[in-house]
Amino acid sequence: MSAGERLPGTPVPMHRWNGHGGVTIAGDTWGDPEAQLVILLHGGGQTRHAWKGAGETLGNSGYHAVAFDARGHGDSDWATASEDYAPDCMVEDLVCVAKALGSERPTLVGASMGGGTSLLSIGLDKVDAAALVLVDMAP
Repeated sequence: MSAGERLPGTPVPMHRWNGHGGVTIAGDTWGDPEAQLVILLHGGGQTRHAWKGAGETLGNSGYHAVAFDARGHGDSDWATASEDYAPDCMVEDLVCVAKALGSERPTLVGASMGGGTSLLSIGLDKVDAAALVLVDMAP
């Protein structure tokens, strides 16, 4: 491997998407953008990097995996008001990212806070998910 060459499974450089209310959402992607989208949502106090191994595995297995930092976490923007951290705002950020990626039926994988966001997005009919996986969370 020569200098500057990326290792297999290394995500494309960090992406940025427009979230709800003007918040910029940062994330990583793995795999073929034309493949089935799997969105990985981290828990509270974590970042998208918690999903690096899963993202690499999914990307190398034929999926388009995306992990993004929730607002106020990692490289995503902080919201301007405390009410902008309400679960509804997290759901709207998920909707914004899914739409930006052009997916009509993503698979959602959410841990803890991310599981709540995923579950709420489906319950409010904001995301028509192909599947839902909850990690460290009870519905």
